[in-house]
Amino acid sequence: MWGYVLGPLLFLIFINDISQLALIGHIRMFADDTVILYETKDPSTIISSMEHDMTIILEYFKSNLISLNLHKTKFMVFHSPHKTLFGPSCFTINNITIHRTENFTDCLGRSTLNRFVVK
Repeated sequence: MWGYVLGPLLFLIFINDISQLALIGHIRMFADDTVILYETKDPSTIISSMEHDMTIILEYFKSNLISLNLHKTKFMVFHSPHKTLFGPSCFTINNITIHRTENFTDCLGRSTLNRFVVK
């Protein structure tokens, strides 16, 4: 019985401090899903911002004995359908390639596309 209650509680205690890290992006969390949002007018800065934040997050996880599955980590660029998608399709952290995706399904099964359509 205690394992069912204690495991998720300990996870939340460790992971809630992640919002206090000095990240460039804006962090949003729901249960065990975490999203970091970036907003910029200069697209060339996004990859360096993501690399910076991932380095800080990985160090935080390491110091708290938490693991991050980088093989499941992806990034998505939201853009107007009238603009060409920019930049690289991947970047590397700890010798693992993080790929850009065109759509994402969250823990609740909701899908997100990378284009905004204004009607």
